[in-house]
Amino acid sequence: MENLLKVESIFGGYKDNEVIKGISFEVNKNDFLGIIGPNASGKSTLLRLISKVLAPTKGHVFWQNRDLSRVSLREFSQNVAFVAQETKIYFSYSVWEIVLMGRIPHLKRLQTETKKDRSVVENALLLTDTLELRNKFFETLSSGERQRVLIARALAQEPKLLILDEPTAHLDIKHQIHIMDLIKRLNQTEGLTVLTVLHDLNLASHYCTRLILLNEGRIVKQGSVFEVLTYNNLETVYKTPVLVKENPLTGKPFIILFS
Repeated sequence: MENLLKVESIFGGYKDNEVIKGISFEVNKNDFLGIIGPNASGKSTLLRLISKVLAPTKGHVFWQNRDLSRVSLREFSQNVAFVAQETKIYFSYSVWEIVLMGRIPHLKRLQTETKKDRSVVENALLLTDTLELRNKFFETLSSGERQRVLIARALAQEPKLLILDEPTAHLDIKHQIHIMDLIKRLNQTEGLTVLTVLHDLNLASHYCTRLILLNEGRIVKQGSVFEVLTYNNLETVYKTPVLVKENPLTGKPFIILFS
């Protein structure tokens, strides 16, 4: 199995705050790998460390067997797209312009977009159900619409690996399913490898093939959804009682919360 990303005993965080403490895992081609865990467990920080936003203080991250520190940002951006939990746009851009930015890593200096670039952008808008928003300004959109546009921008990069930090956080039920179905379909039919942070454990169970359970900057458990989503694992990490049943439609774990 082809290895895209390998994380070896990384530590890191912000100044004197070491958030991630010795984490190791691999992302293989065609994986749909989910990262779960309570608030402040280090999920978003981990994504920043493996996507060149932050540099590890110890350990190594490898992209296709090359140390990530030796991979240029341009080359990395041609292969990996990262949708952050929150993205601030400080200028007045249209939706079309925002998604077109996803083509920047593929353009030469001072080169304008080509017919192919425009076709890729239009397809990304169609896939995320945002084509009708193309002429609207980004700042006028709802939070859910903005999230779908940012995912469209990521898809416009035509990445091998798509990294998502809570992609359904601002979406209603319809668009949660629409986006997750889309990403799963691209994973299964187009070979898109996915690494995503999810808060909704049932979405993680339904869509992911493997899970990593984080707590206090360390991996508590990694493996299949059946190995990770157990009563003991969840109660230990989340400090709350849960009921884990079998989903009658999928056979996968289904988590029920109760007071």
